[in-house]
Amino acid sequence: MTVEIVSLVTDVKGCQPMDLEPLSNVTDPDALENLIRETAAGEFEIGFDYEGGRLSISSDGTIEFDLSVDRST
Repeated sequence: MTVEIVSLVTDVKGCQPMDLEPLSNVTDPDALENLIRETAAGEFEIGFDYEGGRLSISSDGTIEFDLSVDRST
């Protein structure tokens, strides 16, 4: 999942993976992987701020990154 997150964020921001803050600085990537794997029967959505936008991960494995969310509030 980490690779998918980094790929999505770099595509949206138009940058290289090395330009990003390490994902482990804002969340535990292993915990995210375990959450998806172990809660396959349940539904959830988790979101957190990353690289100036909002990253959302759903139980079905959908990953979204939105830079348009207003971070000023």
